[in-house]
Amino acid sequence: MSIERRPGEAPVKSEYIIWNSKEATSDDKDATDSTRETGSDDTKTVSEANRDAESNDNSNGVKEQNENGSTDSPPSKRSKKREKRGQNKQRPLFKPVNSAKPCTALNSPVGCTVPDRCSNLHSREDILKYMEDKPEDIASPCPVYKSLGYCPTGLSCRFGKNHIRGTFNICEHGCDKSDEASESSQAWNGSHKCLDKVASHVKNVVTKETINDLRKQRIKFTRTDQYMSILNKTKKECQADSLQYSILDEPDLKLRLEEIKPIDFSGKLYLAPLTTLGNLPFRRVCKLLGADITCGEMALAQDIIKGGFSEHVLLRRHESEDLFGVQIACPSVDQLARCAEFIGGQGLSVDFIDLNLGCPIDLVYNKGAGSALIPHPRKVIDMVNGTMFSSGLPCTVKMRTGVKMDHNLAHKLIERLKYETKVNLVTLHGRSREQRYTKLADWGYISKCAESVAPELAVFGNGDVFSFEDYYGALEKYPKVAGQMIARGALIKPWIFKEIKEMRHWDISSTERLDILKQFVGFGLECWGSDAVGVEKVRKFLLEWLSFLCRYIPVGLLERLPQRLNERPPRYRGRDPLESLMASQDCRDWVRLTEMLLGPVPHDFFFMPKHKANSFA
Repeated sequence: MSIERRPGEAPVKSEYIIWNSKEATSDDKDATDSTRETGSDDTKTVSEANRDAESNDNSNGVKEQNENGSTDSPPSKRSKKREKRGQNKQRPLFKPVNSAKPCTALNSPVGCTVPDRCSNLHSREDILKYMEDKPEDIASPCPVYKSLGYCPTGLSCRFGKNHIRGTFNICEHGCDKSDEASESSQAWNGSHKCLDKVASHVKNVVTKETINDLRKQRIKFTRTDQYMSILNKTKKECQADSLQYSILDEPDLKLRLEEIKPIDFSGKLYLAPLTTLGNLPFRRVCKLLGADITCGEMALAQDIIKGGFSEHVLLRRHESEDLFGVQIACPSVDQLARCAEFIGGQGLSVDFIDLNLGCPIDLVYNKGAGSALIPHPRKVIDMVNGTMFSSGLPCTVKMRTGVKMDHNLAHKLIERLKYETKVNLVTLHGRSREQRYTKLADWGYISKCAESVAPELAVFGNGDVFSFEDYYGALEKYPKVAGQMIARGALIKPWIFKEIKEMRHWDISSTERLDILKQFVGFGLECWGSDAVGVEKVRKFLLEWLSFLCRYIPVGLLERLPQRLNERPPRYRGRDPLESLMASQDCRDWVRLTEMLLGPVPHDFFFMPKHKANSFA
């Protein structure tokens, strides 16, 4: 039976396709019956959240401006089309109520050091009242306690049945086991004497004292000052064109760069740095599924050197990440060098620093960072040399083909990087800034760039890798490309690394996919906490990830293999109710999936995904 498909639609077998809305409604009901009792009827859809945001704007008397700053004329057809693509800007965000809870500092051997300024609960009476009013636990056992043998969240843990006894937070590492009254010898809420023996699995946790020193400008950047002095001196001595000079022959710089041992990236599976979704729990999942190289989310150099806590969190590394880098975006040579010196000089566990030349979003581009740097090779060269000199670490570069769609610039920049820097690796995304993620990646151009600098400089390709056939096909067709970075393919099916290493299509079952989500939830609770606020933070990131995961089509449902990254899934049912639920494009069904793992959502909960899928054919 021949099926007439829409252009760009994935070839799902006809017996699984949902042909009419009545059938879809019935199938969705069957798929979600097991989760309806969790109370997700209060969940708002994307459109409902949009309407709420619009009504709030109108009630506050705020009118949305168009691109020219005017509020009178209606938006053009072109602006309406642009609004459907990219990110959901100005989306409403759900923020859980952060009510008073037992002070987590009571878990430490020294207790709370600032009780007069701490807004949490300290007195035994207040904590007893808190325990009486605390809602029933979501589930048991606590994933954090199961993994670490100790739950730092303490009495406010929403999974605490197996480690909370009255007002004691139990530790399985032997707190005063020789004492018959071991619980009474512990401070209530679990101030364990052996807490310092519980090794942290997370590295690069910058102390509050260091962040305060950055904010008050107490940290000196001597390496950066030395580099900028060399750079400015060389510029002054340059008689002809100020953009044509080389500092690689400077004795101090040359000696410093020769001390840096390069990393061999060839043949390794590289998980791309992914904003928002490339968080530490997600990277841990990908490591378990076969990723070799991981890199933190894009961090802004200016915010790091000014002591921004949220940026410093992006530098954290789990002990399972054996080859790890941090990605930095910056428009200034001096700022980037200072940031690199901080990373290299503070004893942080980092293997390499990646310079972002690919970010297409307006917020970064308009500041002169990300893909805005591609037309400025002189500045990029100074940035790479400054990063390596100041940090003492290898430097890599991730970039796009250029800014405009029909005007490639990457080959010029990559060739200069080969001769004027000691850059360790260049990763080229085969699309321009203007393309974002539309159209297919230009692997022919990636290969051309790799050939021009091989073998002295390794070039990785990036774009449209979604199966082991895509991966090995590109390596066979373009032998000068040293390897590949995987981005959206890992978001949609993180087991792609396992498929590549085993050279097979994995027809993964819905229960196996649910187990991967359970792993993510456990890692997320370790990272963000297992109290009410931490649970909702895990839910938020899980929902963002589910907005990509729902695009995966199981192998057994396809007429031909492999699925292409730019093929849009039609509406289809799975082979079981859970697989149908995971295939849903309705964010209410994503919320129901989170309720299976994290319990019911709070009252008036709503969610709108950050990213819109505009990359289908």
